[in-house]
Amino acid sequence: MKHSDSFSEAILATIRAGGDNAGRAAMIGAWLGAHLGVNAIPIEWQRRLANYDQIHQWVERLVFQAKRRSNPNIEDLPSTPASKARLIQWTFAIVVIVSLVGMCAPAFSAAREKARRASCLCNLKAIGLSMRLYSGDNHEWFPCDAAWTVIGSYALMTNNYQTSLRTWLCPSDGCGPSGCSLNLVGGKVQNPFIKTNFGYAYGAFGLNESTQPDTPIVCDRASGDIRSVTPYVGNKRTHKEDGGNELFVDGHVAWTKTFSPPMYRGKNP
Repeated sequence: MKHSDSFSEAILATIRAGGDNAGRAAMIGAWLGAHLGVNAIPIEWQRRLANYDQIHQWVERLVFQAKRRSNPNIEDLPSTPASKARLIQWTFAIVVIVSLVGMCAPAFSAAREKARRASCLCNLKAIGLSMRLYSGDNHEWFPCDAAWTVIGSYALMTNNYQTSLRTWLCPSDGCGPSGCSLNLVGGKVQNPFIKTNFGYAYGAFGLNESTQPDTPIVCDRASGDIRSVTPYVGNKRTHKEDGGNELFVDGHVAWTKTFSPPMYRGKNP
């Protein structure tokens, strides 16, 4: 283990690694607590633990009761004060680490959501660039099929302007190998171009590059009316009720909860 002599460095490195960091940090913390002793846990970490003294007493009682159940005569057990302390430190370290990881989990969850929002913003930037390339080849008109449908309009760009299906998926929308019915074969998405896969609403029907620059034309889809001033109230898709990214005619993208102006021609996929 790279940080086996430093309790705090080992725990922080494990949490930063991502993935199932809570489980790994708990196991590594328990091992290091037994190996290095409870004194290796930074005192400021211990002080952050609610009911520290009470937890310590509970641990000692649990150790005593466990030994008494395994051997009615606890004095006959081959245990010295040092070995007893080691068992107490092991158990106490598990309690401390699980509690600390639980306190840190919300912060790391929020950081992951911010990363997903940034990835979503990049998707809209890419879609905006594709729309500009399309309009440059079509007399400055943005993609719009004859029936004014979201899927049909997006489909006008998929062959020559935006070929990556993942660009149409909001990272916070639950889409991926385990969601949105996406099947990966050889690292490539094999499912059809269907509306359940799209993370973005469309509103550029009948619009062109001369439209007012601050007019919204693409945004994170919502489970409610995307034409509303507050489309994300009660939203169960994409970023839920926190808001959404919004692409404007002039190509810039912004995070917002309130649309001003609204996406009057907007439609969810």
